[in-house]
Amino acid sequence: MIEIDNSAVSVDVYLKIYDNLAPTVGTTAADWVVRCPSRARRSCVIPGGYEFSNGLSFATVIGADQASTMNPPGGSVIVRIVTSP
Repeated sequence: MIEIDNSAVSVDVYLKIYDNLAPTVGTTAADWVVRCPSRARRSCVIPGGYEFSNGLSFATVIGADQASTMNPPGGSVIVRIVTSP
C-alpha cells in the first residue's frame, strides 16, 4: 500500500517509484508514477503486491514526465509505503 499526503502543497505532485537502489531522478525511468492532487491525500493498494528485486527508491516531483526533477514547493509531501518481506 502507498499513501501520499500532499495536503501542505499547492500543486499536484507525482510519486515516482523505482525498482533501483540508485536511480537518477530525471533520467532513470520510473517503474510506477502516481499522481496526488494539490492539498489532498491519496492511497493506493496494489493487489498481489509488486516485487522490487533490485531495491526500492522513490521521489516526489511536480511533473509526470521522466525528465521532471523539480521538488514540490511550499511544503512537505509525506509518503508512506507498506511493505512485506
